[in-house]
Amino acid sequence: MSVAVGYTDYPHEKSEALKERFAFAKRVLKEALDVEVESLEPIARGYNNKLYLLKPLPHTPIAPHALQPGCLPFPSQTPTSLIFRTVRKRSQTPPARKVLNAVATMQLVRESTDLPLAPMYGYDINGEEPWMLEGMLPGIPMDEAWQTADTDTRVCMLEALADVFAKLKAIPAPNGQFGGLGYDAAGKIILGPTCLAYDEGPFITAKDHYKAWIRGQWEDAKKNARADGWKIDGLDQRIEKFVNEGLDSALACLDDCKPVFIHADFGMLNMLVSPTAPDTISGLLDFEWSHFGPESDEYFLSSPGPGYIYGGPHDLDPDSKAYARTQILLSGTVPVDLDVGGDSFFTFKTDALLKAQNVGTFSTIPYFQEIARLYWFGENLRPWFFHESVSGAHTEKMVAETKAKHACFDEDLKVWGY
Repeated sequence: MSVAVGYTDYPHEKSEALKERFAFAKRVLKEALDVEVESLEPIARGYNNKLYLLKPLPHTPIAPHALQPGCLPFPSQTPTSLIFRTVRKRSQTPPARKVLNAVATMQLVRESTDLPLAPMYGYDINGEEPWMLEGMLPGIPMDEAWQTADTDTRVCMLEALADVFAKLKAIPAPNGQFGGLGYDAAGKIILGPTCLAYDEGPFITAKDHYKAWIRGQWEDAKKNARADGWKIDGLDQRIEKFVNEGLDSALACLDDCKPVFIHADFGMLNMLVSPTAPDTISGLLDFEWSHFGPESDEYFLSSPGPGYIYGGPHDLDPDSKAYARTQILLSGTVPVDLDVGGDSFFTFKTDALLKAQNVGTFSTIPYFQEIARLYWFGENLRPWFFHESVSGAHTEKMVAETKAKHACFDEDLKVWGY
């Protein structure tokens, strides 16, 4: 994999902070895997995780150790580079849960498909800071390859994306339920808490899943300094009444939902491709948020093609081209006179390719817009950037913009009779 390393994007990783990271990696990898570390460099990608390019010292005999669930034996010939990953705390979900979820999900995907995934060599969920050690995959990030690809190549890249997407959707849910992934005492993959619902789950129904998540979001919003319980024009009282009395009725649109594999961060950013054949997928990355949920959820969290993500009923300016494009996608019609190679061309090409793979889309998933309204209502109660660990001028701008859109809650509550 070609990666940018250094401090351009992450100046806070300089000096003492990086020295501490290096010392931490050296200690935990020596203790856990008997791996000696030569150097550690921050990778200028990743947001939910801190990623590091790790160079191990030349091979020395490694003491035998019992393999952890989801792991492969460390290679007899020491790799030149490895990926060391720790988790940023930017949600209510414990970092250890994210690591366990990622490891178990990667094992399930590896066993259920032929998709290329990084080998997992070790991880820790019990120490001072959860971590993972992965092998390095070949290739370059797909979003970088996209920038210089011509139209025909881009279409081929979208075809490859749709194929990967469909393979993930075909993975059956353990026990036919909703939730994240983990292991039982014997090391068998089982459904467990989902990283999106306050470490709760698994759930028998989609309604149970959404109910736990929305109630968790609301309880957190009441304690969160940035949300301040949405004490604006009586909104807090209406939300409280809806959550306690009206949520069950509003969730009826989820009655017939079956659990589907949700990557939850699917797209070019988390795909590696061959530098000489950018439509050849060489790696699929980042499974911390993956779970089994309603099929619609993927399109609120991921983008399997340019512009192919649904930000809810309040996301776009009704006078914008993006809004008009989304309305066409929701209607299921096929636009005419598209500018070949333009942004909308690739969005609608994605829609057509997904339908050809028999994957649910904006227009074919039952009650898609009703579910979307519920999802974004829940998400906006306490967005991720309201978390106290997220700071900076851009964060404060996003917080202010979200607080200014409180009328969206008013509209949603009126739809549900509150």
